[in-house]
Amino acid sequence: MENYKIIDLGPRSPPVNIRVKPAKYPEEFILTWDSPPRETWNSKIIKYTIELQEDGKRGKFTISGIREKSRRYRLTSLKKYTTYKIKMKTVNQVGDSPFSPAIIYQTKEYVPEAPPSNIRAMGKSGSSIDISWDEVPESRRNGIVRGYKIFYRLVQYAPQDFIEINLRNVKQYTLENLLGYTQYDIRILAYTRIGDGKRSDRLHLYPRTLETIPSGFPSNVTFTKRSNNKLTVSWRHLNQSLRNGILIGYIVCYSDKARSSNLSCSHQNAYSNSTVINKLQPATKYFVTVAAATSVGYGPKSSEISKITNGERVDPVATSYSSLELTITKPASHIKEVMIIVQVAPKINEVEDIGESDLKPYQANTQDPYVTAYLKADVLPLTFVIGDGMQYNSEKQRYSNQPLKQNSSYIVFLRFFESQDSYYSTEWSNSVRTLAKPP
Repeated sequence: MENYKIIDLGPRSPPVNIRVKPAKYPEEFILTWDSPPRETWNSKIIKYTIELQEDGKRGKFTISGIREKSRRYRLTSLKKYTTYKIKMKTVNQVGDSPFSPAIIYQTKEYVPEAPPSNIRAMGKSGSSIDISWDEVPESRRNGIVRGYKIFYRLVQYAPQDFIEINLRNVKQYTLENLLGYTQYDIRILAYTRIGDGKRSDRLHLYPRTLETIPSGFPSNVTFTKRSNNKLTVSWRHLNQSLRNGILIGYIVCYSDKARSSNLSCSHQNAYSNSTVINKLQPATKYFVTVAAATSVGYGPKSSEISKITNGERVDPVATSYSSLELTITKPASHIKEVMIIVQVAPKINEVEDIGESDLKPYQANTQDPYVTAYLKADVLPLTFVIGDGMQYNSEKQRYSNQPLKQNSSYIVFLRFFESQDSYYSTEWSNSVRTLAKPP
C-alpha cells in the first residue's frame, strides 16, 4: 500500500455576502461580511484582509490582521465623494484565499474643502468691478459644484457684514452699483448639494472701482463777509465717501440771476475752503454754487445760496441846525422795506457787525446807533429829512425821527430788506455836521 502525504492548503473561498454601508462621516464607510463556508477553510481561519483601490488609480491599500471573529470593519480617512474598489480575502495558517469580486462604492458627497482658485478682480468703471475665477481643484471639490457665492464689502468700513450674491455654475461676474474709486474686500466660495465650502481669503490687492466724478457736493456753503463789490464764500470740504477719486479742486460759480446758464466761475485748489468773489455790482443779489472735482470732472453743484452786496455810501446834507437831508435812490423791486440808521460820529462798529438786536429806537444819552425811520419801499420818498420830529413806525415798533443836536456830527447808513433774513446795507456815510445856531 502506497503512502500518501496530506498537504494542508489555504482557504478556497474569500468572505461571502460582502456588503458596504455608509458611516456617520463622509470620509468613512462600514464593510460587513460573512465567514466563508466551513468546507472551504482547509484549516482554521486566522484573519481577513481588505484591499482598497481608488477607481482609476494604480496604487492599492491593504488592511490586514482583521480578526477571524470580526464581521464588520469601519474604514476611515478616505477621500470624500470618491469611488473605491473593495476586495477581501480569507487567511489561514497556510495561505490566502483568492480575492472576492470587487465591490464598487462611492463615499458620500460633502462641501468643498477649498475655495475657487486664481480669483481675479479689477475695476471696470466708477461703479463696477469685474470678477473671474477658476474651479476648485478637482481633488478638493468633495462633490459636484452646483454654484458659487460672492461676498463683498467696503474695505474702509470693515469690519462690517458682507453682501452675499448667489450664483449658478458660472466663473465670472460683474459687481455693479458700487461707490466710485473705492476698495472692496471680495471673497468667493463654491457649494455642493451638501452646503457651502471654504470661503477664499482676502485678495492680496484689494480691487478698486475706477475714478469718477464726485457723487456729492460741498456742505455748509455760506457767505462769511460782504462789501459793496465783494462776497466771501466758504464751504466744508467734500466728504471722503462722496469724492469717488482724488480731489483736485472746487469750482465756485455765480450769477445775478437764479438758476442762470450764464455763469461766472472761479477754480479753487483742493485745499481751499473759501474764496472772495470780486468786481461785483453794489446792491445786487447774487446766486452762488460750489462743486468739487476729480480728474474725471465736476460733481453736482450745491444748492444755490444768495446774498445782496452792500450799497454804495449815501452822504446826507446839512439843511438846518436840527436836521440832515438824505437823497434815496429807488431800490430794486424785491426790496420791501428800508431802515435809516443814525449815529453820533465817529462810528463804533462796521455796518456788517450791526445785527437786528442792535437796531433800536432813539434813546437819549447814548452813543449807540438808532433807527430814526422805518419806510415802505413802494412809497419811499426821493428825499428824506433826518430829524423832522415825526414818527415812521413798523408794524411791531415805533420809531421817532428825533431832531438832531445843533453843530453836532452824525453818520448815517441805510438798510434795505428783501425779508427779515435777506437784506443789505450801505456803508457808513461821511461825517456831516448840523448847522450851528447863530449866537
